[in-house]
Amino acid sequence: MSENYPPTPDSNANQGGANPYSGAGSGYTPGSNNVPNLADPNFFKALFDFSFSQFITVKFASFIYAAALILVGLGYVGVVISALSQNILAGFGALIFGALVALLYVIFIRIGLEFSVAMIRTAQNTAKIAEKQD
Repeated sequence: MSENYPPTPDSNANQGGANPYSGAGSGYTPGSNNVPNLADPNFFKALFDFSFSQFITVKFASFIYAAALILVGLGYVGVVISALSQNILAGFGALIFGALVALLYVIFIRIGLEFSVAMIRTAQNTAKIAEKQD
């Protein structure tokens, strides 16, 4: 297998002109931790790109997922505490069934983020193929 497997949006450097999908919203950069650099002027250029030729979702997916996990966890703890303040049986039910509901929320959030990232990477790779055809 080659070093560029699986292919990434930034692998196989652009050889034919400017790539509108590179730069601030391109996604994976080898050697980076995929954390958005808010001080980068290209980040704000991509953020306010009304033509949507650059994507920032890939860079924010891990942040969104972490924030969602924290919110789901806090919501679960809040529901359990609220139910325990009513009575012990309601608290026990919230402890069991609330965990199942929280798990379902996490699964659906993860599926939605994976779908979004996959769609964006498909668009980026399709643009690269189209550039090579020109």
